[in-house]
Amino acid sequence: IFFRPFLQFCALPQYNMYRLMPFLLLLLVGAVVSTSEGLVTRGVQVKDHEKYLSSLSSGVFQCFDGRITIPVDQVNDDYCDCVDGSDEPGTSACNVAVGFWCKNDGFRPEHLASSRVGDGICDCCDGTDEAGHRGAKCENSCAAKAALLAQEEAARRQRIERARGARESAKEQGKKAQEERKAKLAAIPGTMADLERRIQDAQIFLQNQEEFERQEKAAKEKEVQDRFTGALQLGQLGKAQLESVMSDLALSKNEESGEAMTDIIKTVLGAGHDMDDTGVLSAALPLGGDKTEKQKALDEAREQLRVAEEELGRKQAIPGGEADAATAQADVDTKKKAVETAEAEEAAEKGTREKDRKESLLQAVNAETISADQLVEITFKLAMKINQARLLADLVKQNGGADATGAVPEDNTQHTRPEAETARKDLEALKGEKRQTEESQRALEDEDKFDYGPDLEYYVLKGQCFHKGHGEHSYELCPFGTSKQGGRSIGQWAGWHKQTEWHSPYRMMKFTNGDRFGCPDARELTVNVDCGETAAITKVEEPSMCKYSMNFVCPQACTEDLG
Repeated sequence: IFFRPFLQFCALPQYNMYRLMPFLLLLLVGAVVSTSEGLVTRGVQVKDHEKYLSSLSSGVFQCFDGRITIPVDQVNDDYCDCVDGSDEPGTSACNVAVGFWCKNDGFRPEHLASSRVGDGICDCCDGTDEAGHRGAKCENSCAAKAALLAQEEAARRQRIERARGARESAKEQGKKAQEERKAKLAAIPGTMADLERRIQDAQIFLQNQEEFERQEKAAKEKEVQDRFTGALQLGQLGKAQLESVMSDLALSKNEESGEAMTDIIKTVLGAGHDMDDTGVLSAALPLGGDKTEKQKALDEAREQLRVAEEELGRKQAIPGGEADAATAQADVDTKKKAVETAEAEEAAEKGTREKDRKESLLQAVNAETISADQLVEITFKLAMKINQARLLADLVKQNGGADATGAVPEDNTQHTRPEAETARKDLEALKGEKRQTEESQRALEDEDKFDYGPDLEYYVLKGQCFHKGHGEHSYELCPFGTSKQGGRSIGQWAGWHKQTEWHSPYRMMKFTNGDRFGCPDARELTVNVDCGETAAITKVEEPSMCKYSMNFVCPQACTEDLG
């Protein structure tokens, strides 16, 4: 077919067929040789071309495994002669390891399984896997694929360049932060010394202002107490009445008020006053201990009344039981009178016991040797010390004295000096500044505990947290800090982990000692770090119970050479 147009041309009268015959033979032989070479080397890797071409000159082909030789025209004849399939690199006759090699000029070579040759599907971009086979028309798409690959490679290079730019920026930020950290640490001793001096000055100033404040408050309290004293008119009470008021005050808060009275008496009368301190405290003890016979009788009367009232309730609930209910009601009335009698007797007994306490107290302080004027001073000071001014006014009134309830001062006279309040706030502010400086120093020193990479490029990740949802959970990763699944810890920063001596030490983070709830051991997280234009979590897994795995990309890991 190839030579038919040429032979027709040679048959024209003006051409001598015999004169052209030598040229025609040479052309024919060249075409046959070229066709044979193409057929023999179809599907052959470039490195193996010589093995096939040498068979053209010898006329025989030796299988690669050396077992047999075959005529060269049986290479690529769609019949598998060699056990290793080396005689059929360009057909699907032999489904063995040799396979088909796509040259794909202009793109990249590709190796196919022999079964994919002549199957009607264009696998090679140059279409050579389907050349000569019916049912498949393959266009050469190698140039288009090469162009697309070039675009993808250009985009990849741009991404890497941007990521490496971000990495360089991170390195600069890390170095700058390190320099700033060192400068701050170097300045802290001077800052602390200055704060200490200012705190000392502020304390002295505050002490002076608070002394002025105490004096002003004392004057204010005296003014209020003078008005109360004038209203009380304690001096109009007789000595017996004053002793009653003083003893009631001394017993109002038991040991606290008894001890306060002892101190005041010593202040007013002097430490040499003849007084039984132990007797005062003993008298001041509250009534208690085992119940008296009157108290027991009262308890018994109340119990009998309770039982009688329950019985009355049952009788009243029975239809037609009016007579029985009336009898029960009478019993209840009797029991109530018994309770009233027992309460009166118990109250009388308690009054007697309280009277005995007062007499014991007065005897212990040797009240008969204390003048009325001294009793007035002791009584008033005691009421003020134990914050019982209102009780004092009531007691004075009960003992026939004046009604001073309207002049009762507040329990605590309020007075604040503005200068003292400002000084307190200033001092607290300085102390707070000192605490913050100390905390800042600890935080700056703690930063040395972390490895931020050889060029401090990972420093910018400190304090940042990244999030990703996976299934029903949300995950949080904070490099150099914590990691969480929802609100539960899955590990605390444990450092970088180098898998082998050939791996970079900055491609795996470890988080350990997480929450143990529901786990045989503490939760832990492994983070695989890879190159990425922006920092982000790309994948989360839980390969085994309570053991988590993350893929994390960031510019800091972009150390790839663009080539």
